[in-house]
Amino acid sequence: MAVRGDKVTGFVTVISDGILSGFITLLEVAPEDQNKGIGHSLINQLMDDIGDLYMVDLVCTFLRRVGLRRHHRNVPAQLRDAVG
Repeated sequence: MAVRGDKVTGFVTVISDGILSGFITLLEVAPEDQNKGIGHSLINQLMDDIGDLYMVDLVCTFLRRVGLRRHHRNVPAQLRDAVG
């Protein structure tokens, strides 16, 4: 969670089995605090916290900017098209 003063400015959540995989379900940064590196910092901290998993699924295109990439193996075409 990112906090400035007494205000939450951003947060990220993940569902993980702690061994094999994780799914990033939410990444939120307050509009007035976007483009300040908060999302990047949240993802870096999350990746440190969850450790070395085989895969981390995501739905947010922002995550490409922090070095995560999509992997389309065995993904239906309509889903590939929906996530870009």
